Amino acid sequence: MRKSENHILFFEMENKFNLFDLRLNNKYPLWDVVRFYVWMRLNNTNYKVLSSSSKSRSSIKNLLKSFFSLRKIFFNNYDNFFYSCSRIPNNNNEYFDPYFEKIKNLVPGRWITYETMIGKAKYFNLNNVFDITTYIKIIFNFCFRFLCLVDNRHKNEINQINVSCKETFGVNLINTLEIKMIITHFLFELYWYKFLLKHLRIKKIFYHGFSKSLMQAAKELNIPFYEFQHGEITNATICYIYSQNVRNIITPDKLFTYSEVWTAKKNIPYNCVAIGSINDYTIKIKEPKIINSVVIISSPFQSNKLTELAFKLNKKDPNILIYYKLHPMEFYNYDYFNTLFNKHKMIKLVDLKYTIFDVLSLSNEFILSYSTTLYELLNFNKKIYLFRDTNYDQNTLLNDELDVPIFNSIETLIELRNNSIEPNLKQLVFFKPFNVDLFKSSISDVRS
Repeated sequence: MRKSENHILFFEMENKFNLFDLRLNNKYPLWDVVRFYVWMRLNNTNYKVLSSSSKSRSSIKNLLKSFFSLRKIFFNNYDNFFYSCSRIPNNNNEYFDPYFEKIKNLVPGRWITYETMIGKAKYFNLNNVFDITTYIKIIFNFCFRFLCLVDNRHKNEINQINVSCKETFGVNLINTLEIKMIITHFLFELYWYKFLLKHLRIKKIFYHGFSKSLMQAAKELNIPFYEFQHGEITNATICYIYSQNVRNIITPDKLFTYSEVWTAKKNIPYNCVAIGSINDYTIKIKEPKIINSVVIISSPFQSNKLTELAFKLNKKDPNILIYYKLHPMEFYNYDYFNTLFNKHKMIKLVDLKYTIFDVLSLSNEFILSYSTTLYELLNFNKKIYLFRDTNYDQNTLLNDELDVPIFNSIETLIELRNNSIEPNLKQLVFFKPFNVDLFKSSISDVRS
């Protein structure tokens, strides 16, 4: 079975070994807490489940920054809680979360944002409480590990997970200590979020990312929890997709999606509402200034291959201008990439402040291996070349819907550029305009 079909075996494993019946402290769905990490390790053997035990100056500095930000919770009550990820800089180098900026004036009441991107110099939104749990887990890693080593309360459940992975995939995907650490982190975060949300008297939670602990805290405190789609949803997007007739899982009250395309014919046991995208994809894009150009969209999982591809393309065709666009998870490494390309005048690193629309205006041709940007490009009828390394086999929404050119060598890429065809969109709408009225009506069902 191909790697892109691992999800089929994964779902079969969950049912065969009754993994959703496993309980944590006789209360929480143990498998739903750990399954995403097991899946990530299956698809990337280098995926780090555990936080680094480093006690670097930056970690301690960020811990103190988070600690002092907590003063905002004292003697203050708020109505709305936003789980923020401010990883995009504006023209003033102030980092912001576009989801929050889109909805902050649409929801009545006072806001507090829980910022998970801590190491930035400036933020556009100043009313932040910085996530303290991440750095507590790093700095006190040894203590967490010690507790896990002496705690054998879930020995049988963990063994059942290990046996199921071994029998299904032939390897031990994740070890016992890692599972124990995931459980310990979940419980630690859960107790913290319950305290924080209860103390602030929060009435609604808005979120994009991945945190079963925050979701469970909201459930126990009877607080409505609304999640925004934060990437593509394929048949292998395990954080959304489940096997049939699943039970004993942690879910949001509603999942706000870009359009109905992403949830069609998929088993997502959530209440899905297609409110549209926070970006306006109806705007007119400027024509590229340089026709003989191409943009390479980087990926944190394939950056080495893609930078190598940029150099090969530059050598093969010295006259083509190559723009290299970093993934937001690579922004912190901007100086490294800038040094890497700086001796190649025809390879330009895209400015971090560029929006997706700025990037779309750079060229009519784009190279990428995996990114939600793929669908944004299709939305504007850009020419796309999908890079598929022989060791990388990614499941995408497009597998059965579109005919997008795929290549794994520089020679094939050159040939495709000379003979590229337009993908067949089949009338698919990946991003609907944001429906303000639907959004407001969807969050009006406040529980008593």
